[in-house]
Amino acid sequence: MLHSIPGVFPQSDIFFSTPSALAAETLYYPLSCGHFYCEDGYQVCRGRDESILIAGVLSGSLTLRTDGEERAANAGDIAIIDCYRPHQYGAHGSLEFVWIHVNGANAPQMACKVIQTRGNALTGAGCHPAMEQIEHLVERFEAGGPLNEFSLSAEIHQLLCTLLEPAPQGNGPRPLYADAITKVCRYIDGHLDQPLPVTELAARIPLSPSHFSKIFRQQTGFSPYDYIRTRRITRAKELLLRSGMPVSEVIAACGFGSESNFFKSFRAAVGTSPLNFRKTAC
Repeated sequence: MLHSIPGVFPQSDIFFSTPSALAAETLYYPLSCGHFYCEDGYQVCRGRDESILIAGVLSGSLTLRTDGEERAANAGDIAIIDCYRPHQYGAHGSLEFVWIHVNGANAPQMACKVIQTRGNALTGAGCHPAMEQIEHLVERFEAGGPLNEFSLSAEIHQLLCTLLEPAPQGNGPRPLYADAITKVCRYIDGHLDQPLPVTELAARIPLSPSHFSKIFRQQTGFSPYDYIRTRRITRAKELLLRSGMPVSEVIAACGFGSESNFFKSFRAAVGTSPLNFRKTAC
């Protein structure tokens, strides 16, 4: 029960956690979490707080402001805020939400990637597994007793991964352009040895290059460039191990424009040279 946070009703709950030295150094860990019932006027304004806030809105509307932009997360939506940066959030009317502040491992980097690819407010996520994952984490604290830091870390990592992937559609309608994007991916996989400019790929749907790139990222988690690059690297791995092709032929078959580009891209992605990969991968 709460009695001291302005705008938060007493039936709300809040829980705190302090990580061990091991968790702080190597694991994902919670700092605080809660289940809040709020009235209009509840407001948080911070310059910096070393954590990531993930909130599931159960009813009402949570307004958030980051980088000078205001957004709203409504019932069924999930909000994610990089609290390392100046931020504000609060209630617009009555509000019920579950929330957790997390940190550790690469949580800030994962959160930034979620925000870059999906935004601060993940809308239409009423049946999204992330909502259940947030609620389950809060329920673990509500139950009391000792909490295993390793299992908590695993749950937080799963939550962050869930936020990164496109929300499942269930039995609802398939997202617009889903079939077209699938066909484009198959086209890419079948033409890795050829130039694959975004303008040409977008024209196959057809969409403008910018709109195509946005839709492609939403439905695959990759930008078109990143998808093509990863597929070319994967194809190169396969050819290096499954064929006796010289590296020059592998380069041509995978669509890399030059030997230097191939060697640089391969080493950046795999951590070793193509020739060393061929010798030591298995």
